[in-house]
Amino acid sequence: LTLFMGVLHHLPDDVVRACLLDIKRVLRRGGHVLVAEPIFTKNWLSTWFLDRDRGRYIRDEAGYESLFGGYTIIRKRHFKFSLHTFCSYVLAPLKPGS
Repeated sequence: LTLFMGVLHHLPDDVVRACLLDIKRVLRRGGHVLVAEPIFTKNWLSTWFLDRDRGRYIRDEAGYESLFGGYTIIRKRHFKFSLHTFCSYVLAPLKPGS
């Protein structure tokens, strides 16, 4: 099991992809990756704070999902944390040749 909670929005795409590739290499069979990241919503106050976050790579859902090559999304959910809405994912590595 690997957990990313509020981390990926601090990393550029190439670093995220490299991390996920390395995790896929060492993750045990049947293992999962859990990801929870803030997303922009219509909540102006949340957007105001996220715009000022030190994380320069806050993405929308499609932006995060584009980074998950080599994985399948087992589950996707949203949850509130403080002012923000987070999108959470449970990922499983694709089998070789899939």
